Amino acid sequence: MKKYKFTLYIFILAFFILNITLMLNIFNAKNNIDSYIRLHIVANSDSISDQILKLQVTKNINEYIAKTTKSISDKKDYLFVIQNNIYNILSIAQDTITSNNSNYKVSALIGNIKHEDKKYNNKLMEAGTYLSLKVIIGDGNGENWWTLLYPSLPNELSIEDSLSNENIHFKSKIFELFKGLFD
Repeated sequence: MKKYKFTLYIFILAFFILNITLMLNIFNAKNNIDSYIRLHIVANSDSISDQILKLQVTKNINEYIAKTTKSISDKKDYLFVIQNNIYNILSIAQDTITSNNSNYKVSALIGNIKHEDKKYNNKLMEAGTYLSLKVIIGDGNGENWWTLLYPSLPNELSIEDSLSNENIHFKSKIFELFKGLFD
């Protein structure tokens, strides 16, 4: 009987420790999510021309945001600058679209937006609701480009490198699924 009670107490203790550990992990993940501002730029479609246009819009928006936020180190100040410059950001996107002989309209959202898991340089950005600036080109039915606005991602690849590379590669989710089955 003593052995049974001892085992029961160990089981209950393990159960509580597991629950506390899970709660702390959830709390830490929530705190991490709250410390970011994400940028998403969504293409009109997945066509090659729309994806290239998305990269050009991304390049121009990133350059502008980098200039206007260069000396900012606080998340609240960063958000304030983005909110106060949203019309300039939209204007840059629209000018880029027009100069590339497209007539898509562009819109933007700033707020808490739900995102799926994303990987960048072996770093996982967990699914969740992040404070985000989302720029939508046309119907916004294409793949998106994303980054962290705040804090910025280290060793980020330049958009210019993507635009100047003649060997642009596009991914197919169906191909990746089949490839995953045989790996």
